[in-house]
Amino acid sequence: MTQRVPASPRRSPRGSRRLASRSPLALALAASLAALALGAACASDDPPPTSPLAEAPAATLAATTTPAPASTPAVPSPPPPATPSPPATPSPPASPPASPPVAPPSAPPTAPPRAPADLEVATARAIDLMAEWLGVAATALRVERAEEVVWPSLCIGIERPGELCGQSLTPGYLVRLLDPFGGVHALHMRQGGGAEWAGEERVRGAVLAVDVASALLVIEVRGFPTEFRLVPGSIRLTDDPNAPPLPQPAFIGTRVELAVDPNPAGEGPAVVAWLADLP
Repeated sequence: MTQRVPASPRRSPRGSRRLASRSPLALALAASLAALALGAACASDDPPPTSPLAEAPAATLAATTTPAPASTPAVPSPPPPATPSPPATPSPPASPPASPPVAPPSAPPTAPPRAPADLEVATARAIDLMAEWLGVAATALRVERAEEVVWPSLCIGIERPGELCGQSLTPGYLVRLLDPFGGVHALHMRQGGGAEWAGEERVRGAVLAVDVASALLVIEVRGFPTEFRLVPGSIRLTDDPNAPPLPQPAFIGTRVELAVDPNPAGEGPAVVAWLADLP
């Protein structure tokens, strides 16, 4: 902004000489008055001059005028209070090492198991025995029934004349087999292995004839002569230790009781399972 300087009033040379002759104090006073007059004139027309410092941004002024405070050393934060650790739990005492298993004392040696040991073995053995007793192939027989039973006495369900049966429960098996023509052949077995041919029908009579060559036995049954065939499994029960295993011609007239089965050939005389002499 341009400052206008008012024109100095004309002074006569006389006044100039008078001013020059004044003292320095008077001159200074006069200069001050002139400055005031000049300031008043400027105030009437233009705004007052602005200081360069006033126009500077406040941030710059503060940066240039305010001395930076001395850096305050950082105060270390107090460490957090130590949390007391919980008391250590004592570990349980270690388990003593497991003792090695002690083998049970071995059982005293026993006799080997006696056959048949179970129903399946018993059934297989019954087929083989009956095929041998009937004189047929084992493949000609099939199982009708096989089961475990408990016989009421030592006679395993077959009570014959002249035999004494001990009254003792006897575990065992009952196996019923069929031949190709539907004839039934039953075996009563002990669990210890013994087996006996039961016979499906019982008859009584007197011996009329014995044909050893043809293995035929003629017996009078209810007044009629009836033929029966002897087979490999047929047995004779007698009190005479010297008697032959099967009837002989010399025994004609002897009264007997016998158990018989149908002929496995489908026709012909019934076959003898067992024969016992009667008193």
